[in-house]
Amino acid sequence: MRTILYFTAYLGLILAVVSPSHAYTYASPQSDPLIAGREAYLTAVNGGDWAAAEKALAAFKPDLDLLEAGDDAFAGDKGISAAFSDAIKNKDADAAKAALTRATIDQIDRRLSGASKNINTYQTASTLVASAQAFYTAMAGDLSTATQKTVSSNLQAALAAVGKPGVFGYGAQKPDPSALDAAHKAIMAALRPPSSS
Repeated sequence: MRTILYFTAYLGLILAVVSPSHAYTYASPQSDPLIAGREAYLTAVNGGDWAAAEKALAAFKPDLDLLEAGDDAFAGDKGISAAFSDAIKNKDADAAKAALTRATIDQIDRRLSGASKNINTYQTASTLVASAQAFYTAMAGDLSTATQKTVSSNLQAALAAVGKPGVFGYGAQKPDPSALDAAHKAIMAALRPPSSS
C-alpha cells in the first residue's frame, strides 16, 4: 500500500512538472492584453468611438512597446506603436484595424521564435506554440480559407516539432528544430505575403 502511495505521489509530481499551467509564461494565452483587449478595441473602432479606442489601446500599449523593442528571440517591429496612435489620431478605421492585424502577426512570430530558441525545454516551447495558436485563433476569422488552412496545419506541425517528454520515458518524442523552423516560415509566409510588405 505504501509503495502505491509513493508511486501515486511521484506520478503527480511528474505530471505537475510537464503540465502547461506550470510552464514558462512568455505570455499566457488566456491573459494576454492584446487578445483580451481586441474586442473592445475593434468595437470602438467600428463604432467610430475614438476615445474608447484610445482607452482600449492603453490596456495593451505595454505589449506594443515590447514588440517595438524586440527581445533575444524577436527582432522587433519599429513603428508598431505609431501605427496605432496615428490611426486613432486620424480617425482611420482601416488603418486602426490593420495595425491590430500587424501586431497580432508580430505576436505569433515572436512566440514561434521563442519556441525555436527554447526548443530543448518542452514546457517553454509548447507553451509558446500554444500562445501563438491563441493569437491566430483571435484573428482567424479575418483570414481567407486558404490562409486559415495553411496556418492551422503548420501550427499543428510546430506543436509536434517541439516533441513530447513522455512519462517515465514512455511516449517521449525528441524535438525537431528543422521542422519547427519550416512550420514557422510557412506561417509567416502565409500571414505576411510579399505583396503586403
